[in-house]
Amino acid sequence: MSDISKNILKEIDEKHIKPIPKWQFILLNIGLFVMFGFAILFGSLATGLILFHIFSTDWEIVPRIGGGLHSFIYVLPYMWIIVTGLMIFLATLVYKHTFKGYRLKPSIIVLISIIASLLVGSVLFATKSAEGMEKILRENVAPYAQYRESRERIWQTPEHGILPGRIIDIKKTSFMLLDDFSGKRWQVDITDAKMPRFIKKPQVGDLVIVTGERTGQNSFEADGIRPATKMIRGFHIKIEKLK
Repeated sequence: MSDISKNILKEIDEKHIKPIPKWQFILLNIGLFVMFGFAILFGSLATGLILFHIFSTDWEIVPRIGGGLHSFIYVLPYMWIIVTGLMIFLATLVYKHTFKGYRLKPSIIVLISIIASLLVGSVLFATKSAEGMEKILRENVAPYAQYRESRERIWQTPEHGILPGRIIDIKKTSFMLLDDFSGKRWQVDITDAKMPRFIKKPQVGDLVIVTGERTGQNSFEADGIRPATKMIRGFHIKIEKLK
């Protein structure tokens, strides 16, 4: 018997080390795989919400927020990107401790976790489940609702040429009255306003985003009118309920 073997046996005897019962070993691995599955699931939910936020953002008017690359970076859903990253890290950590988990390199586990999160997250987004989760979080988790509202108020920046709100009245093809998030009424000159192709003409009661230039305390000259995104509609409807 080699010295190494003798030392190992001596340490086992001195520390009274006993083998783990098979049932405990099996139970531990089941628990680890369940944790791995939950990490992938939560990562997928976060990915679905990331896709919802990205595709619900009107990227054409984002540069008006401040201009430059930082305006695009500012509107990214950081919270869900961080959650996804944490879940992928947790999934990798947990899987490495499973039976035979050592056989896969961490980079492979990370890649598998990312692909799984993207696939399931895409399904959640395509089936509008992500939109439903966003609504549930807004209505039932006050801190999250406050977080989203604080970020969405950047869209009401008439000084930067962005004015969202509900159309109250349209006077021929020259002017319309619009109430913004705070209830402030604006007179909007729509003489030269353009609309995206294949979009129906705005009607009284519609929620829209007007782009252009602020010309006074309550006046705005529009160069474009577009339907409000899902994010803006949800925020505006909640504000109206609170009034």
